[in-house]
Amino acid sequence: MEGKFPHLEELLEKAEYLEQKTKQLAGENRFLKEKIRNLEQSLDEKSGVLQKITAEYDTVKLAGKLVGESGNGDLSNLKTRIDKLIREIDLCMKVIGD
Repeated sequence: MEGKFPHLEELLEKAEYLEQKTKQLAGENRFLKEKIRNLEQSLDEKSGVLQKITAEYDTVKLAGKLVGESGNGDLSNLKTRIDKLIREIDLCMKVIGD
């Protein structure tokens, strides 16, 4: 076949090259898709941790404000303030439920 159809041989070589390149790129594509899935999972986990930490921080900040408002940090005064806030929340929930 050599010499008789030089264009055919050249086309076959190019086809083989393209087939190899396609397989290589398909492998890279699978690898990158897996990497994206792993990064998305990591991001979801870190977002959950951030939300939890933010909620805890907000709770600590609120507790600090309540302690600060109670003057010298008197626990009975703080408990009274918390009970009042709970009653207000219960009232709001009752109004929303109606």
